[in-house]
Amino acid sequence: MSKVERGGRGKLAPDWSFDIAAFYNRYRNLATNNVVEAGPLYSSNAVQPIGLRIAVEIGNAAQAERKGVELLVRGSPAPWWQLEASYSFLDLDQTLTIPPALATPLIDAGLSARHQVRLRNTFEVTPDLQLSSFAHHVSAAPAGGREAYTKLDMRLTWSPMPNLEIAAVGADLLKRRQIEFRQNIYAPVAQLAVPRRGYVEARVRF
Repeated sequence: MSKVERGGRGKLAPDWSFDIAAFYNRYRNLATNNVVEAGPLYSSNAVQPIGLRIAVEIGNAAQAERKGVELLVRGSPAPWWQLEASYSFLDLDQTLTIPPALATPLIDAGLSARHQVRLRNTFEVTPDLQLSSFAHHVSAAPAGGREAYTKLDMRLTWSPMPNLEIAAVGADLLKRRQIEFRQNIYAPVAQLAVPRRGYVEARVRF
């Protein structure tokens, strides 16, 4: 793997700062399923083929280029309000070093989102009560199969003592069930659906 990274940070105002980074990575010899033998499949008493027999082995016939930009801005619009916003762009291109009919990448580059936006807010309601929210938008997968989605998490934290925190958390609140991952290379098609959920937690520091 070869890579190049550049970045910087600075102040936008006394209570505001930013970080920006750009990167380029190149990968060689990525894992693939390579076809080593193919032919008709016969049963013991059949004259005509009943299917296709394919033998595969793990190879390294893929290469990829990954480049992108990440921007983070954080600040305090008010003494009781902390804000953090970020944007990331990712361009992932994968190619094969042998004919596509003879190899299948183990990782589908088309499943990676090109655009992501995150927004985090933290509000100090009282000295011992804090409300925070986290919104995250992910663009659709370039290869299809997974639509764009937006998720929202909320957290209310109470600190009755310096070493004790009690929090009520709601996660993935916008939808009852959200598909965040889907692969189309292998059958059966697999997907990861994250449900809406809520819970209460307590943290004690010693």
